[in-house]
Amino acid sequence: MKTLGNNSAVSLNILRSTLVILAFLCHVSYKSFCITSNTVEKDKYTSVTSNLIKSNLEGCLEKEVWLDGVELNAATFIYNFYRQNNYTPVWTEKNKLTPKGEAALNLLKDSYRYGIEPSFFNIEELEQYSRALSKESNLKQMAGIGTRFEFLMTNSVFLFMFQISHGREFLNSIDIHDYEGDLAKDYTKFLQNVLSHSDIKQEILKLQPNNNNYKSLQHEMELIVCYIESVEKSKLDTTNNEVICNEFFTHLFANKGICDEKTDLSSPEIFTAKLIEFQDASGLRTSGKMDIATRNLISEQVRTKYSDIAFKLEAIRKDNDYKVGLSLK
Repeated sequence: MKTLGNNSAVSLNILRSTLVILAFLCHVSYKSFCITSNTVEKDKYTSVTSNLIKSNLEGCLEKEVWLDGVELNAATFIYNFYRQNNYTPVWTEKNKLTPKGEAALNLLKDSYRYGIEPSFFNIEELEQYSRALSKESNLKQMAGIGTRFEFLMTNSVFLFMFQISHGREFLNSIDIHDYEGDLAKDYTKFLQNVLSHSDIKQEILKLQPNNNNYKSLQHEMELIVCYIESVEKSKLDTTNNEVICNEFFTHLFANKGICDEKTDLSSPEIFTAKLIEFQDASGLRTSGKMDIATRNLISEQVRTKYSDIAFKLEAIRKDNDYKVGLSLK
């Protein structure tokens, strides 16, 4: 009986081990099935969307190209780009934007940081397509939405590239329909090169004029934007904004002769003292706090300064002799 009991115990342990292994294998198989299933669905989306891009691409060579009421100003560049990219979608995948699609959309939304008006880039339409893409379950309809997003996003990215390198009027000074010209080829290659990097924002921003005056103005713009965002979100004293906003106030107070550019305002006592001096010099009540009157005065000055810097940045971009093709050599 002892031997039988030992054999039964051994058999039970073997059975338990077998069940554990089977459960593990089932779990792994299920995960593999899910991954394979998702991959297949992505591949299906890519295939159907690629076919739609290819079948609609010839329309980009028309004299005027419109997409749902929006003119595609850089349509011939879109034609060049997707033809060189084997008609593959780059900004979208099944039910969502790719990471590069998200990054491109965020860059366009943040174009005000460079003194450029975001409304030039059809942000509202792009976000509508993005939401529709996330909700659509029918593959054919999804691919149709994705194709629209692809065309509009590529158009907007090219427009941003034109503006950040040569200014808003650049589009009017070139032959936009010459898709076989050097300009179209250079910008297409540049965008393809951008997409080979993980941080596409920094790559695109390399198109900005590379001179000290522009860099100085852009830095001042960053301080102004930080203040505007902080005021709008009422986060003047948060840790994330503290350093750069202190730099903004140092610059603001220095312009009033209250301190120099090297003054450290990180101490609440020093900041309050300098703020009181600023309020006194500006004819405000010396509360030592960022009260409504103080915010309104600073905001008015900031908005005026923003417009002034945006105008100067645009002027430098307009005179920029940088050739995008040079970056590819």
